[in-house]
Amino acid sequence: MQEFKKDYNAKIRARIKKYRKLRGYSQEFLAEKIDRTREHINRIENGKETVGLNTFIRIAFTLDVSLEELAGLK
Repeated sequence: MQEFKKDYNAKIRARIKKYRKLRGYSQEFLAEKIDRTREHINRIENGKETVGLNTFIRIAFTLDVSLEELAGLK
C-alpha cells in the first residue's frame, strides 16, 4: 500500500507540473492564485510535501482542469 501511495503521489505531482507548464504559469503565479507560496508549490512538485485536499481543489480550479483529470481518474 505504501508503494502505491508513493507512486500515486508522484503521478499527481507530475500532472500538476504538466498542467501548470501547459498553461504557461510559473510556480510563483500559481502560488499567488491559490494563496500559497512559491516554495509550497515547489515542495509539492518535488515530492517534499503532499498536496492537501483544499490546495488540490484550488490548483485544479486555477489550472482549469477537472479534479478527476488532475487526479488521473479520467
